[in-house]
Amino acid sequence: MILSCCSLSFKEEPIEDVVRKYAAIGFDAIEIMQRQIQNHSDDALKALREVADSAGIKVLVIAPYFILTRGQPHWDETMQIADATIKAAHILGATKVRTFTDVAHDGIGSDVATESHWEQAVTGLKQITAKDRSLAFVVETHPHTLADTVEASEKLISRVGAPNLKLNFQPTPPMLKFGLLKAFDRLQPHIAHMHLHQISSEGEPTYLDGTGAVDLPGFIAHIRQRGFDQSISVEYCWKNVPWDRMQPAHDLMRKWLA
Repeated sequence: MILSCCSLSFKEEPIEDVVRKYAAIGFDAIEIMQRQIQNHSDDALKALREVADSAGIKVLVIAPYFILTRGQPHWDETMQIADATIKAAHILGATKVRTFTDVAHDGIGSDVATESHWEQAVTGLKQITAKDRSLAFVVETHPHTLADTVEASEKLISRVGAPNLKLNFQPTPPMLKFGLLKAFDRLQPHIAHMHLHQISSEGEPTYLDGTGAVDLPGFIAHIRQRGFDQSISVEYCWKNVPWDRMQPAHDLMRKWLA
């Protein structure tokens, strides 16, 4: 499996510095937030690719935010972001695009979505995935979206019917409620990427202790036994994460993946 790391927690830092630091820690790849490169020219993206290549780390995933269920202005902006992301992915050598139907804690979840919401999301994802079949568009199994449960994720994949629409699987509360191993087994045919994080008793993602809700070593052992051989991103989801958290996170994940 490819061990990656998401740049989300360091989105205020120059992405070139983040790439170099992740490479020095030992990650195989990086998942870059699209907002960190949205103002990069083609030449700047080519220079970033050279930074990554020189450091020995692959740019694997570009992570934009798409909103397909909240009206035409968001829809139009999403299509523009999709076009820019696809272009950047080719310049940077990325093969996967993190994908949403909606974002934020007030997004449209499957429990409140109308048929109109589903039609908007399905139509949008059909258009986005058709823009470039060489890229895998990995829909994040995230609360308050139309991929927030096992059943909703399956419904979305089925209704879109695109060969390059896959899942970015996460151990979210709905997946834990369903049964994490059972959720993975059911969705495995569609999973092309993962975000793995542990939630501590203080509510923060951590890889430094065993106080969280997810048995990460046990989960990784299970997916290995099931033959999962795609990519996993370490993900911290809050700002100002100390850089000294990253090396232990890498080392633990590397040990569990060995």
